[in-house]
Amino acid sequence: MLKKQSAHLKSAYQLAVVIGVVLMAEPLMQSGSKAQAADLLKKEDKSYYQLNLDRWHKTYAGVTLGVGAIGSQVDDRNGDLENNQGSVSASAVFGYNFGLVSFEGNGHWVIGLEGDIGNLSGKTSETSANLGTVTLDANWIASARLRAGYAWEKLFLYGTAGIAISDIDLSYKGKTSNDDDLRAGLALGLGAEWAMNDEWTARLEGISYDFGEDTININGESRKRRLGAGTIRLGVTRNF
Repeated sequence: MLKKQSAHLKSAYQLAVVIGVVLMAEPLMQSGSKAQAADLLKKEDKSYYQLNLDRWHKTYAGVTLGVGAIGSQVDDRNGDLENNQGSVSASAVFGYNFGLVSFEGNGHWVIGLEGDIGNLSGKTSETSANLGTVTLDANWIASARLRAGYAWEKLFLYGTAGIAISDIDLSYKGKTSNDDDLRAGLALGLGAEWAMNDEWTARLEGISYDFGEDTININGESRKRRLGAGTIRLGVTRNF
């Protein structure tokens, strides 16, 4: 991760953490009232326990909208030259959840696979006396991740980790050391998902992307650079 992130990214991550802590501090949610269970048993020839499990054990697809940001650091003689830029970020998501270990009347562990692709912030430049002008540029980002956590009747709290691919890059006078214009990195995040009914869910999640450290040639000198990105977003998905 970048040593220093832009102020709006810090606020976004703090918001995601606070929401996660508040949700996890709540008493364990019950599967539902006896009246609700009775209604479900009338509609479906399954136990209420099995209906709870089936709610999350599905294929899904959806969209998200939130705030995304990109950031970079380049080694300068007097410290680091930083570039940061944020923008509205939209993405498409799709995945599949498995039910693993279950506890009747309470909840169960869930693990799944998820992919997404969306836009990323555009272009921003910074200048220093030693480095001149360096430009940070990105247009899109995609990831393939595992999601794992604990699900109750309507609430799913999870962590996510996987790989990310983006065209994010930092250049000096149009020159870049990333020849293929694609960069792979690590994606890590936390989220909460709420089942509005058997078909639709809403989510809030924050994901941080680390694209590692390499070197760029500036004024005939090799300079270390580090690239990263992040997003906090709301989304809706439909189960199939």
